[in-house]
Amino acid sequence: MKLIRYFILIALFSTFQVIIFGQCNLQDQIEKIEAEMNANNYLAVKSLIHDVELNCKNELKKMVEIPHWFAVLNANVDYVLQPDSSLVHSIKSPFEYFLRNNKTHNAKYASATIVYSNILILCNRLNEALIILNNLKEFIESSGYKLDLDYLTCLNNIGAIYYFQSKYEDAIAVYRIAEKKLDEMHLTESNNFMQIKTNLGSIYFMMSKHKEALAETEQALIVNEKINGRDHFSSSKIVNTLGLVSSQIGDKMH
Repeated sequence: MKLIRYFILIALFSTFQVIIFGQCNLQDQIEKIEAEMNANNYLAVKSLIHDVELNCKNELKKMVEIPHWFAVLNANVDYVLQPDSSLVHSIKSPFEYFLRNNKTHNAKYASATIVYSNILILCNRLNEALIILNNLKEFIESSGYKLDLDYLTCLNNIGAIYYFQSKYEDAIAVYRIAEKKLDEMHLTESNNFMQIKTNLGSIYFMMSKHKEALAETEQALIVNEKINGRDHFSSSKIVNTLGLVSSQIGDKMH
């Protein structure tokens, strides 16, 4: 989960960086925030973002969306630092702003939706999260906007919700769409692809389809070892899952 949060924060920040750097010339602050994010020091990130917000207040006062965007960014940092249900209130208003203006601020609408959905999932408000994620999915598919990272994260969250709801066939269908998208992007040797395969393996295991679970998990391990190496902590987790699946298959054979 921390890895997912980290990539979302990076995606948010890349857009934020263009806005701030282009208008306020705060390269030093940008580099400091990036360094603190890489060190997982999110308390420092929050403090630095606050400084940037204050420094840019006058320069950005004509850009109506900026306060909403800072609210999204801060909500996501808080989600990483100390996730709780109170974050729903801090993200709802900026999300609704970008929803109303999704054609002019399509990337921010996508990011706000993903952050909001993460918080709703955290609060076990799965149906609400599913509605806004499916709306985002349809928006990206029909609009033609180049939002590949947001699209993949959206699909991952939808699949996770279906998994939590024990709607395994629906989850598989969504993850297959993500798998196809990654193939089109030539990213079948990536952490995203490895995670999709791991998720599919878990779903098949829950469905007691152990041979399918084994096949998906084996593929996840192959990809993971290629990109992260055999000694990476994620490899050991996948190996443990493989052992569990294999034992189930072995029990059936006896």
